[in-house]
Amino acid sequence: MYSLRAGRLPVGVVLRMVKLLRRPGAKPQGVVDQIFADLLADFSIDRRRALADFFGSIRGDQDLVAQITPAATDVFNASTQDRPSVRYGCVVTRARPPGLASLVRAGLGVYAQSTHAVFAALHRICARTRESGARLIPAADAELLRRAFDRATAAGENDGIVPTESQLWGDPIAGVWADHLDVIGHFDHPTHVPPHFDWLVSGTGFSRPQFERLWKDVALWLARSSDRRMRRQGEEGS
Repeated sequence: MYSLRAGRLPVGVVLRMVKLLRRPGAKPQGVVDQIFADLLADFSIDRRRALADFFGSIRGDQDLVAQITPAATDVFNASTQDRPSVRYGCVVTRARPPGLASLVRAGLGVYAQSTHAVFAALHRICARTRESGARLIPAADAELLRRAFDRATAAGENDGIVPTESQLWGDPIAGVWADHLDVIGHFDHPTHVPPHFDWLVSGTGFSRPQFERLWKDVALWLARSSDRRMRRQGEEGS
């Protein structure tokens, strides 16, 4: 919400987020409270009160947290069947692993380097998926990933938030080099109207032409799905 309003997080907030993510076993409550206070400082008194009440309600009701653990989602997937009347598709994203190359691609700005540190921490946390073993995926999907990324996809590959292989569901529409936020429009293009800000600088290099090409592919897939459904309904009616 803050980033939508102001464009980018304050560098001080980003640095504290890096500290929070890099300290294994540390109690983060003080850091989180400080981040929250810094963000609220830029809002009106009424907005601060509304946001404080909202996040207070979240803190008091965390019943859904257990339902998004890997074990719980495995149970959900096993017990929930796809609807025959719905066609499922997915966009698969993969960020370049953090390292010296991504550090250079991120640029020299303080904000870029700070958020890149956040990305590096998130990527490493998500990469622990490899410890639970590789997921068995259909050969056709594996081949699509290999063509999209010019190499086979390992279990630990991810977009900074979600493991790449776990994004496969239904028809793979596209596979793109991008972090989790790039594909929904949070890439760096501040001169565009409206402007786009890269909230999580991964150094993967996703750009506006790639964004437009990706969502054109999604639109074409939806159009084909609609056309097939209309033809099928016409055949059933006749």
